[in-house]
Amino acid sequence: MTAQQAVNVAGFNTPESQLKPVILADGMNFIVGLEVLDDPAHADKREMLLTFTQREVAPEEFVQSEMI
Repeated sequence: MTAQQAVNVAGFNTPESQLKPVILADGMNFIVGLEVLDDPAHADKREMLLTFTQREVAPEEFVQSEMI
C-alpha cells in the first residue's frame, strides 16, 4: 500500500488492537499481514484492505537493520 493508504488504515481499532503498516525497503510501500483480514478487531477496515494488492513479500524487500 502507499503511504497515504497506510495512514488511512493505521491506528487503534479497539484499545487492544492496532494496525501498524510496515514500510518496505523501497521507502514507498507499506504492508500489513493478511491475518488482519480475518481479525474481528479490524473488521471496520476489512473492505478497504481488500482493495489493496495482495502478494508475497520477499525477505530482501524488508528494511534491513544491523543488530549490535
